[in-house]
Amino acid sequence: MMTTAAKSQESSNRGNEQGRRQRPAWSKTSFPLTVAVFEFPNDNGSPNFSVKLTRAFRRDESSEWENTEYLGGGGDLLRAAKMLESADAFVQSRLQADYRARKEDGDGF
Repeated sequence: MMTTAAKSQESSNRGNEQGRRQRPAWSKTSFPLTVAVFEFPNDNGSPNFSVKLTRAFRRDESSEWENTEYLGGGGDLLRAAKMLESADAFVQSRLQADYRARKEDGDGF
């Protein structure tokens, strides 16, 4: 019984760690779209990135703003493509900076 409780607590602790909000390393908003890039350390020392694209919307004039990962047609698609291109430029610049820093330090190169 104690083993089950310990495993349950361990799972709960991992859930709490994952539940914490991490601030993006970079973000850009072109209403109603927002793109955010999150940077995480990797086992080999180089950074790992995740990108989240969201669209704000309201169901009607009196409702609260909500977010979705679904895009509307028309202008959302081109705007999202341009924003993702900017996010890619940010990620590539961070990867290049990491590569240069590791090369200067002699870490595995």
